[in-house]
Amino acid sequence: MMAVYPLSALFLRSKRRIRLREQHVLWWGGLRGALALALALSLPSELPMRDIILTSTFAVVAFSIIAQGLTMPFLLRKLNFVAKV
Repeated sequence: MMAVYPLSALFLRSKRRIRLREQHVLWWGGLRGALALALALSLPSELPMRDIILTSTFAVVAFSIIAQGLTMPFLLRKLNFVAKV
């Protein structure tokens, strides 16, 4: 969110303008957890509670991917990107 909306504002007056409804789709469908998983996996194996950190990170990332994936069709219909069935 902190990247999509401010960066899109830079292009408001250009021919590459990104409409607000398209920004919503970019934000909702954006990468979730790639950085968090990479950081968690890079923790030293000697670190106390590393397994708990890895499991928790994976669970949060998996939930966000599933939740966002299942709600994306609703968002696309609501923003009139696809026909309502």
